[in-house]
Amino acid sequence: MSPVTHCLTGWVLANAADLSSRDRAIVTFAAVIPDVDGLGVFAEIVTRNSQHPLLWFSEYHHALHTLLFAGCVSACAFVMSQRRWITTSLAFVAFHLHLLEDLAGSRGPDGFNWPIPYLFPFTCSRLYGRS
Repeated sequence: MSPVTHCLTGWVLANAADLSSRDRAIVTFAAVIPDVDGLGVFAEIVTRNSQHPLLWFSEYHHALHTLLFAGCVSACAFVMSQRRWITTSLAFVAFHLHLLEDLAGSRGPDGFNWPIPYLFPFTCSRLYGRS
């Protein structure tokens, strides 16, 4: 899904509670941050005609769509927010709404759904079955 869609979803969720604008921004950011690994698309575009292209987007997009990263994002939300428990809870929910949206409507460059390694590194020895 589009980062704009994730942003709007996070913003709507943040407005469900009486939060300051800072806490609302934290919840909104939590809904978008799993796609930070999508920035690898720029390295992929720049190196696509080289002898050793960097396939950072094609290979690793959705690598941060994990429970571990959700915990890290929630911990950051706890430290930075004013209404700690409400903002942290909403940030955790926003992160998972992002995952739900990706399951519903995200396709990779090959036209198939990207896998979401939710329990990585707890249950998988390798990301996406690669060494």
